[in-house]
Amino acid sequence: MIRALLVTIATLPLFASCAAPPLASAPTPANVGSPALLALLRGRIKHVFIIYQENRSFDSYFGSFPGAQNLASPLAQTHGFRQYDPIDHRWIEPFRITSPDTSDSDHARAALIAKTDDGRMDRFIAAEEQTRLRYGQTRQAADRGGVLTMAYEDCDMIPYYWKWAHAFALFDHFFQAMQGPSTPGNIEIIAAQTGLTQLEEHPSERVASVHPERGEPVVDDLDPAFGPYGSGSHPRRVQYDQTYATVLLTLAGKQAVHARIDAHDIHADVAELERGGRAAIPWDWYQAGYTAAAVHGRSDAYVTHHNAVQYFGYLRENPYFWQGVHGLRNLLPAIREGRLGT
Repeated sequence: MIRALLVTIATLPLFASCAAPPLASAPTPANVGSPALLALLRGRIKHVFIIYQENRSFDSYFGSFPGAQNLASPLAQTHGFRQYDPIDHRWIEPFRITSPDTSDSDHARAALIAKTDDGRMDRFIAAEEQTRLRYGQTRQAADRGGVLTMAYEDCDMIPYYWKWAHAFALFDHFFQAMQGPSTPGNIEIIAAQTGLTQLEEHPSERVASVHPERGEPVVDDLDPAFGPYGSGSHPRRVQYDQTYATVLLTLAGKQAVHARIDAHDIHADVAELERGGRAAIPWDWYQAGYTAAAVHGRSDAYVTHHNAVQYFGYLRENPYFWQGVHGLRNLLPAIREGRLGT
């Protein structure tokens, strides 16, 4: 299931790989200076779509993708390629599955640290089975869940992902910056960190090293300090307000001055953006279930900790920024009616 989608009306060169193929007469980037390259990109790129998935490894989705550093490569087979199954006393190698609906493996920070085993990458089955047994599953169910950590999908299972990989760029040496569950990865999409700079400013907010939960940097799935919440009620424990700069603040350009509420840690960033005088680049964040949660106060489809924007008070509490958050069902009408980024 695709969790969220971020759309920008952008002219940024880092997104050039998503542009249409260049015309035969167009100069190559190696032959043009920065202003000419930016002008070329502005003429060819109108929208940038960031569609992200979670809780999957590269090998899970693209383990058999032709030309990539896939499961057949010597690098993939150096360590962790074969995993021991302690319950069934057998060795398991990666195998292809054909069912689209599988049990979710434990991807909490502690679980991932145990599975990667100081880089040996050899305890994915064993650690998963231990977790499931600890939560009361039968040995048969725990074994089945453990073995699934070695499964991968092929092109017939996820044709759209493979189509995009063929059409655009596929990064086979692109790794998660932090071992952890959904929220840290979601926040990194818009901030390139999960609170290290906030920890420098506010040492008292340091996350605990044992049983980490609330704290900086963010390593857990605690809901944000601001609503709406899919459950319909304010959680008993919430994450700290995230107060550092994000790409969404940068995209605001000189309009960043609209960050008036909860802006104590970004005053210097806002001032720099205002001095730069750049026009804003519009963006939108689309997420399933958001509309129902915002309007009716509850939505089982709205997974609150997937909304990275909601973790930042200056994005959530200032209408200029929060107006960019929408329910996923608003996306196709916005595309049809030409309202992206308006």
